[in-house]
Amino acid sequence: MLSEAVQALGYYSGDLNRFLGASQLPGISAGAEPLFDHHRARVSQLREAAKDYREEAQDALGQVAATVSGRQGQVINILTVVAAIFLPLTFITGYFGMNFDVLTMDLNTVGWFVGLGVLLPAASLVVTLVLFRNLIARMGVQPFLETVLARRPPPPEPAQPPQ
Repeated sequence: MLSEAVQALGYYSGDLNRFLGASQLPGISAGAEPLFDHHRARVSQLREAAKDYREEAQDALGQVAATVSGRQGQVINILTVVAAIFLPLTFITGYFGMNFDVLTMDLNTVGWFVGLGVLLPAASLVVTLVLFRNLIARMGVQPFLETVLARRPPPPEPAQPPQ
């Protein structure tokens, strides 16, 4: 809309500047020259003001786009962290969900059960948590998580019993 206004004012300003004075126009007396010049100057000022407003609007939209882009980058970092957590868990559950004879027949002692059923998931959980903390620190997700948690409404207070 501003671009169209600047363009229209530019055409009109160009038409006004083509005339050397108001005396060239039919039906206008020579005493109208100062009014014609004032009108020409006013149209030029309007055109410049519209250009300034258009540039300010472009700057504001650029700031909004930069802010949205920054937030989008933070969200992608969070999704990367979540994927990094669930990828090893998905692999482990997929591996143990397969019907191999080695898993069902050959590894049937209590030691293998404790090793594969308790220690391996516990070790993978510890490694995942360590990687999760390092990934959060490296990607700068912590400030974003704090702002998201700060926006969360406080929990409702428990109702007081009537006295």
